[in-house]
Amino acid sequence: MRKKLILDGCFASSALIVGLSAALFSSYACALQPSTRLAEADKSISSPASASLKKADLTYADRVAWRAELKWPQDCEDSFDYPDKSFAGLAFFELSANRYLVQVTCTLGSYQGTYTFLLLDESHSPSSARLLHFVDFEDSGEPGPNRLKKQIVTELTGTPEFDVEKKQLRLINKFRGLADCGYMSTYSFTKEQPELILFQAKLECDKKGPFNPREWKKLSVE
Repeated sequence: MRKKLILDGCFASSALIVGLSAALFSSYACALQPSTRLAEADKSISSPASASLKKADLTYADRVAWRAELKWPQDCEDSFDYPDKSFAGLAFFELSANRYLVQVTCTLGSYQGTYTFLLLDESHSPSSARLLHFVDFEDSGEPGPNRLKKQIVTELTGTPEFDVEKKQLRLINKFRGLADCGYMSTYSFTKEQPELILFQAKLECDKKGPFNPREWKKLSVE
């Protein structure tokens, strides 16, 4: 499964730069903004009509309407292609009064999907939406202390579960369909961006238990 990484960098096409002054300005802009993609992920999107759109019993038509307001990444939308138009692939979870975690399905896959998430704030007018980025891990498969490599992503692969009481998101990423290995990440939403508060993993795919991710070993996220 692909993950949408937020990478530092500033790119410009020379065909778009006219004259020396434009080139100098482009270089200056790159120097000032070394993390352009990350800054865009933090940028809020004004969504004046969101309060009039429904958040339950959604269809694909509702997804189209919400997409026009929330403007989640195009590559996620391009990969969402299902003939059953009754499936919206969209869910809203209330974090606090008029604040919602928006879960957008990008792909479903054979046994787990890929998702992107936004924070929708309707506590002010106009409302706003922010694309969220998450601390996640990639398994290199190489034994040792550096086997798991931390990364920042705007798409999560796995099976998401939202705890309505704790207002937390759990993401279970199975390494294979047997579900005898993988990891589970738990995120809170008390800050501007999600905070990884618990990380549990079973890295060995040995056809043995425990099969319940809540029983997997707790690992440091530092």
